[in-house]
Amino acid sequence: MKYWIRILPVAVAGLVVLSGCASDEPVEETPTTVTTATTATTTDTETTTTIKETPTGEPSYIGIPGSRFVELIADVPETDPTPYASALIFPEQPGLQFQGPDGTYCEMYSDGEPVAMCTHDGEGDINAVSVREGEPATTHHVNRIFVPGEQTVVLEPGNRLVEGPVSCAVAEGEVKVMCAIDFYSFAVSRDGVELS
Repeated sequence: MKYWIRILPVAVAGLVVLSGCASDEPVEETPTTVTTATTATTTDTETTTTIKETPTGEPSYIGIPGSRFVELIADVPETDPTPYASALIFPEQPGLQFQGPDGTYCEMYSDGEPVAMCTHDGEGDINAVSVREGEPATTHHVNRIFVPGEQTVVLEPGNRLVEGPVSCAVAEGEVKVMCAIDFYSFAVSRDGVELS
């Protein structure tokens, strides 16, 4: 009997609900406010270059490998490349060529495989430095006559040349030529080469 006493109120409540659903009376709708909360998360990625002093006193660049001279080159104002066109000296040759203030000779190409290449007074057979797209700068031997022509123009300090993705510049008050493609770069003068 106790069983029926516990179930009876539940059964009656169920019948009342069912009879309310079956009636033909219109059901009055109550407006309901729905609040949706959305959380947006934004993540900023920032690349920084940090310089730390090494025990020898020389700076050690931490950040994007090879990017040491990229910012310095970008800070130099761009100049008109027309007087530096290789075709003015060798009609069939693409790209740009110039001399640095100290006589360092450089060529820049963007057709085919972008490259910047300059001479330097190296040791043994090492007489050039270059940077190619997607590769770090490197020193090597050039097995052809790689010298300026009589009409080769000097890239004066405070000027930057751009040939496609290739940039070369001489900063104000400097004699070294800095060249970069993407994040790889080098600096060169008759005194030597700095790879980055």
